[in-house]
Amino acid sequence: MCVMICIVKTINLFAICLLTRCVFFLQCTCSPFVGGKLLPIVQVAAATHLAIEHLNNGDGSVIPEVAGLNDRCPIRFTTEMIDTMRSPAMAVDKAIEIISRENQTTCAIAGAGRSPVTIPLAIISGIKDIPQISPLSTSETCK
Repeated sequence: MCVMICIVKTINLFAICLLTRCVFFLQCTCSPFVGGKLLPIVQVAAATHLAIEHLNNGDGSVIPEVAGLNDRCPIRFTTEMIDTMRSPAMAVDKAIEIISRENQTTCAIAGAGRSPVTIPLAIISGIKDIPQISPLSTSETCK
């Protein structure tokens, strides 16, 4: 899973940031539920959307410091989910595609849920001077 935060354009004094989240969605038409519970990756996707909604609306019901943020911060977020298929090559190809879009400047990437996918993304983001945060990858070494 990776997230790319992109400054897209300014509208009415607001910067619009696109958060592109690369996720392994199993490439199936199966239910997002297993044993009556949401699959963890679906939970992460839902949490991403909820966080964006709270940030954009200044909703402090979960994190009190977010209350009124929409009045203090001129940035609004959108999101896009992309399936990496757990493939480093797929993640890198999609990252290059996103970074290369016109009228959009990528300002950060949140790396994948697997170190073998995150490490090649780190190379691409490093070449482009784009910071990468990898909260789910756990490898202690980068090769």
